[in-house]
Amino acid sequence: MGELITFVGKFLAAAGLVFSDLPTVDTTTNEICVTVTNNNNYAVNLAWVAYNIRNGLSPDGTPNPGLQDLIATYPFTIPAHTTRELCVPAFPCGQFDFIQWDLIAPGAVSLPDPYSYPGPYPVPFYGAVVTACQGETGGTCRMTGGINLSTSAANLGDGTSATLTANGGGFQLRDPSRGTSNLEIHLSYGGQTYNVKMDKALTSYSCDDETQTVTAVAGATVNGVSGYQLTVILTDNGEPGRNDTVTLLLTHNGTPVVWFTEQLLNLGGNLQFHAS
Repeated sequence: MGELITFVGKFLAAAGLVFSDLPTVDTTTNEICVTVTNNNNYAVNLAWVAYNIRNGLSPDGTPNPGLQDLIATYPFTIPAHTTRELCVPAFPCGQFDFIQWDLIAPGAVSLPDPYSYPGPYPVPFYGAVVTACQGETGGTCRMTGGINLSTSAANLGDGTSATLTANGGGFQLRDPSRGTSNLEIHLSYGGQTYNVKMDKALTSYSCDDETQTVTAVAGATVNGVSGYQLTVILTDNGEPGRNDTVTLLLTHNGTPVVWFTEQLLNLGGNLQFHAS
């Protein structure tokens, strides 16, 4: 079923709480952990909340590629003036495709169930880890084509969302052993356009003939500035291309900048999967 890959975001500071700069993800034991120090004079309740991100229909019947299904909630209590590592079991590949883990304050301790999940984004929100599964490593299959889409389900690193357009054409992604790749994509949101250029030498690549999906990871520049990493998961769902999907994550020095999941090519473009 391939291997677990992870997108890890820097956790936010909070009153009286200090988090490890980045959580750890052990793909051998499938555990996600973050270390928390509680400097307060009282205990603090926190919870890891996991939900599956999938395609589906909104209540008004419109397609929504960012639906969130609650999978599990793991509550923790951090005593006053103590440090504790909070670990949860990551779900293995094959059970879910794309999971986001949020570390939250689950609610007032006076509630009957302080760990109930009140909504899609409880406040305060401290940080997130996203896990996904990629296909078998390597292979002779490759992906070519063009991307043109608009989505209102883009996530930004500050915890907000944005309407975004993405377009780029004439790309090729393939196993590094078969040669170099090229992908340049323009992301427009918040009144700005960012030219994201993926390094030609990929650091990670996988393809799946059955699902016609390619996953590629490499360093990237944004408007000519280095220090970024781009991850794309592209799926060819047949002709004429409007059902093809794109998942994208852009990070800077390990911190997520923008990401979206399984967005349709609703403005044009076409992904062409070339089987092994």
